[in-house]
Amino acid sequence: MPNSPEFSIRSSMVEAYAALSPAARLVAQAYGVVAPHGIGVGRTTNILSRAGVTLLDRRLTEREVRQANEELIRAGIALRPGAPNVGVCASHEWGTVLALHARHDGRIRNILDAFSATRPNPSADRYVFHTLFRCYVIGGDFDNLDALLDGDDGSTDEWGWSGSTRPSRTRCWTSCCVLPNGAI
Repeated sequence: MPNSPEFSIRSSMVEAYAALSPAARLVAQAYGVVAPHGIGVGRTTNILSRAGVTLLDRRLTEREVRQANEELIRAGIALRPGAPNVGVCASHEWGTVLALHARHDGRIRNILDAFSATRPNPSADRYVFHTLFRCYVIGGDFDNLDALLDGDDGSTDEWGWSGSTRPSRTRCWTSCCVLPNGAI
């Protein structure tokens, strides 16, 4: 329905993403996968390189990542978070959308693996559970999701789902990927 709020927001996000330069789209996908973490230029470049993400058959340079960051921030797709994060991250409303683009382009697993491989120390990334949970659901990787949740059913308050301590795959997908306005 063209006049519904969901359509307007979805179409504006599609238009904003399509308007990005090719390099900015690649960097944005990395930020979507690692959301809600903020990462610096060097680590972003390293993640993209390790993930095999290239532009015209070459790896992005730190200069191109910096330029992409400025473009993403101007577009409202990314921001510079406050402490304890550093660098740039996907804005809240864009994290899932960008991770979905990474999934569509076949990059989500490689970016996630590269993010883990570039962790400077085990406590460096505070929100790893959230990142893994979201990416496993978006990627349909329910075996890893089950392993992540193994032995930790949590409470309904922790999960935010009513009536179930261990969410079904459908509930995981819906809760993880639906934006506050109901759009995907």
